[in-house]
Amino acid sequence: MSNPSGEVQVKSGETTWTFRVCNNTLCRLQNDKDLGFKGEDEEFLPWLAAKLDAFAPRVYRLVAYHGLIPKHPDITLEAAGDVVTAVGAQRLAQVFIEALKWAVPESKEKEKPPGKGTAPSPGATSS
Repeated sequence: MSNPSGEVQVKSGETTWTFRVCNNTLCRLQNDKDLGFKGEDEEFLPWLAAKLDAFAPRVYRLVAYHGLIPKHPDITLEAAGDVVTAVGAQRLAQVFIEALKWAVPESKEKEKPPGKGTAPSPGATSS
């Protein structure tokens, strides 16, 4: 189950985990020294996707940890690893992508350059 706030819930036995991807989640992931990302900002999501595709267990655990913190602030890195084991790495990757789509929607329309189809400024006069 997901919603526009970038949250996806997954069940593991009797426990429901709420995984949330938001700007803060992405920043925490990008800055996590254990993740090892050293590129430019625009390279981060493709880099992370490649790591998830390669099934790097450490990456899955860190993604789970940072995705669970907003709704489960007391979670530990070790417990996040247990969630990965219980939910399954493939399902976790799906949950991350689903939450990411809600958190960072693609723009349906490219921004128009200033002066091209934009409304005039208040108080502007026409000649």
